[in-house]
Amino acid sequence: MNLFPLSLGILTLAACLDGCTTIHIKNENSLQSLAKSENTRTVALLSDDWENDDIEDCIDLPVNDADSNIRLISAKQLHNQLLPFFMPSTTPHSQEEFQQLMANPLIRKRLNSLKIQYVVTIIKHNNTDMHNHIGCGGGYGGAACLGAAWWNKESNIAATLWDIDRTSKGTIEVGATGTGIAVAPLIPIPLYFPATESANCKEISKRLRQALD
Repeated sequence: MNLFPLSLGILTLAACLDGCTTIHIKNENSLQSLAKSENTRTVALLSDDWENDDIEDCIDLPVNDADSNIRLISAKQLHNQLLPFFMPSTTPHSQEEFQQLMANPLIRKRLNSLKIQYVVTIIKHNNTDMHNHIGCGGGYGGAACLGAAWWNKESNIAATLWDIDRTSKGTIEVGATGTGIAVAPLIPIPLYFPATESANCKEISKRLRQALD
């Protein structure tokens, strides 16, 4: 069996020891810093992935800090309050559609009822390009695999900060790319998973904290 894919996979892994995930800012329409205030800011999260419950794990705001004045409304809680505007067929999937949603008087009335002052809308996308060069075979004596596989993953996340008057306070869009690797000396063994999504979450959270502090 051709050993070239296995050798290539090992060389790619060695190159990744210095870091196989690269992050870059895709939109420089920076978030505006809000005016300093001693009063509590009520901030709600809203994601285009309305069935995904991990957005709070991604957007890390200092709501538990002793000196924080941020009150956070979870994406799930806000989604439930905005039905039927957040059904599979009506969920916004672009910043333009979110802008139309924020302009809806009924939406603004519900936001006011929750005493929400700011909404952070989140749009996430992931793309994976797979290259599989692992071959497996077997006989009476057993089975084995040989080769390597790698995949290029690109993750993008965009966050827009809105105030209750549907005014955008800016958008930050971050992209991260990385390469995952698996080798098969006998059986397929994943060696590296690119941490593209977590890298994006850290960068977006940092920018949002700077704007909200």
